[in-house]
Amino acid sequence: MRRSFACIAAAALFVSVSAIAAPPTQSVNVVNTPDVNVVNTPTVNVASMPAVTIGGTPTVTVANQPGPGRLWNEVLQLSGGNSISPPGSVVPDGMRRTITHVSAEYSCSNGEGAKVRVHSSVGSIFLPGTQVLPGQFAMTSQLNVPQRPGSAFQLSFETSASSCTVIVYLAGVEVPEQP
Repeated sequence: MRRSFACIAAAALFVSVSAIAAPPTQSVNVVNTPDVNVVNTPTVNVASMPAVTIGGTPTVTVANQPGPGRLWNEVLQLSGGNSISPPGSVVPDGMRRTITHVSAEYSCSNGEGAKVRVHSSVGSIFLPGTQVLPGQFAMTSQLNVPQRPGSAFQLSFETSASSCTVIVYLAGVEVPEQP
C-alpha cells in the first residue's frame, strides 16, 4: 500500500509541476522586416509601464543670442561724392541690438560702383554689391552682428564717381542687456 501511495503522490506531483512549467504561448508582431518570413510567433504584450519623471534639471541660459525682443530696423541714405553719413539710431542704455539682415542698393554717375560700408564701434561691415543694371548695384546678407549700448551705425562710401546715391536697410532685434 505504501508503494501505491508513493506512486500516486509522485504522479500527482509530476502532473502539477508540468502544469506550472509550461507558460502560455503569446504572439509577437514583426513589421518592416525585408526578406524575413516570420510564422507562428507569439504575441508580446507590455502592460503597466511606469511613468518616468526627470527632476532637478538645471536651467540653461545662452547669452548674446537674438531672440524675443523688440524688432528694429533702420534706413541709412547718403548721396554725393566720397561721404560719411551722420550716425544712425543709438542703441539705448540697458539694451543690446543684434543686426540680423542688411541689404543695400546704390548707383553712381559714372556707371562704376563704390566701396560701401556701415561702421560702428563694433567694427565695419563691407557691403559688396552685384551689378543688377548698368551703373546700379544691390546686395543682401543675413548676419548676426551685436551692437552695444550707446553705439550707432554710420554709412560711408568711396568712389571715383562725382556722385553716388546709396541706401542701406538694416534690420534686427533689441533685447535687454541682461536677460
